Amino acid sequence: MDMKLRVNKNKTFIILSWVIPLAIILFILYMNFLPFGFSETRTIQVGSETDTTPGVFYLEQSSALGARQEFQGQTFRAIDGVVNVIYQPDQILRNVMVSAELKGEGVYFIEQPDITNVSWDYDFMNELDKFQVQVSPPTSNSTAPLSLYDQFIQKKEINIGDISETPFAIKITYNSTMKNNLLSGDIGLIQDSKQIVLNYTSGLNGTDSSVSQKKIVYNLPDFFIGNEQKIVIGYDGSEVYLFVNETLVGEEMANETSFENIQSSDGTVKVYGNDVSPSILNGSIQKDENGCLIFDGNTRLVLPNSSNDFENGPFSVYVEWTPTLANNSQELIGHYNWEIWQNEKTVHFMIGRTYNQGPMYSIHYLVNPNFFNRPHSLLAVYNPSSQKSEAGYIELYVDGNFAGRKEFGDETIWIDYGNRDLSLGKSMHGIAIDYMGSICNARLAYAPLISENDYAGFSVNLNVGEVIKMPIFGHGNLEKVSINVVKN
Repeated sequence: MDMKLRVNKNKTFIILSWVIPLAIILFILYMNFLPFGFSETRTIQVGSETDTTPGVFYLEQSSALGARQEFQGQTFRAIDGVVNVIYQPDQILRNVMVSAELKGEGVYFIEQPDITNVSWDYDFMNELDKFQVQVSPPTSNSTAPLSLYDQFIQKKEINIGDISETPFAIKITYNSTMKNNLLSGDIGLIQDSKQIVLNYTSGLNGTDSSVSQKKIVYNLPDFFIGNEQKIVIGYDGSEVYLFVNETLVGEEMANETSFENIQSSDGTVKVYGNDVSPSILNGSIQKDENGCLIFDGNTRLVLPNSSNDFENGPFSVYVEWTPTLANNSQELIGHYNWEIWQNEKTVHFMIGRTYNQGPMYSIHYLVNPNFFNRPHSLLAVYNPSSQKSEAGYIELYVDGNFAGRKEFGDETIWIDYGNRDLSLGKSMHGIAIDYMGSICNARLAYAPLISENDYAGFSVNLNVGEVIKMPIFGHGNLEKVSINVVKN
């Protein structure tokens, strides 16, 4: 009897050891891979105590998100800029339809607009016969791209008082002592017995909360003091770089800065700016099997006599490209007063200067090493204000993802600034080197392509831990956000 009982228990254990894992697997399949089975609705009551508590569905903390408020029993928050709504499910979701709605006043979802039916004013890939192929003259016997350091100093030498545009580089050669005051004004540069300190102010044209003091510190190595040293400060429109004896020792973001008031003290100072135009014209450019233009890091396309075009907004620019070089700054398309370019960390859209000697504005989209050698698309929008009651702005989407919006009141691009032509693969205004990779599409429409709604809907696949960010923008009040997720 005991033997039979023991056998039956063993059988039961064996069966359960298979049934339980099988049930889990079937549940996962049921929830994620069968054409039915998953549906959920979630709501954020904005202004509640838990509206920003991380979980499956919540508001991301942001400086644009106002304090919790209540009026006649209704909670809400003021929105002044961009706030992300986060959806982070704890399941693997395959082929689900996500729909979201919001309730509020003066706020809306931002999505990349559908460009399939856009009437483009310029499709540059169909107008290549109008472009001039320019090949940069060799700077050395090497065919390798210039180092970041050489990009800055192999420019035309200018006076320090003439710094009014990007990029520029300041080179200081001096004999190091226990205390050297090298630069003052908009850039401070001091070397003492222990370190070199570079400081400047970023965010001057934003809100008070966006203004910040930036600093790059370099600790001196042994035997530094008492010898001749060379320091180079480079600025490319979005970042400040510090080189000591040709070695990059630090870099910091620099949005909306002013570097026009700079005085030198110790040492010999040279300032470099303004690209030297290429001397070899009418080169050739190849296409790949998909008809995409191949840029070899030494070639660009320039549209002659276009220096006075493509500056009056609004306009939107669409680009499809595959970058192959992950280092340095490379421009995809640009004019003298606006540029779309990338480096190993970010994709940039920048305009400026605005009005007469006004500031520059830019948006950055962060990338990682996996970004390269893969096809991508972007949409950049410049939409100046048509009336003083509304703020003009620039906007950037990369691979359909909203990168950000930067408002600038009633300012506009200063159309009389610079006289360079539109170009693909390299701009005559900027630190960006000749691009390496391919460009498959480059289009421009004289319209602000935007999508602002109180509803957002799309299909998506998500793994555990992956998130959906749905940006909400506006200057108003947000009361409620709801999301519904259903398997297609």
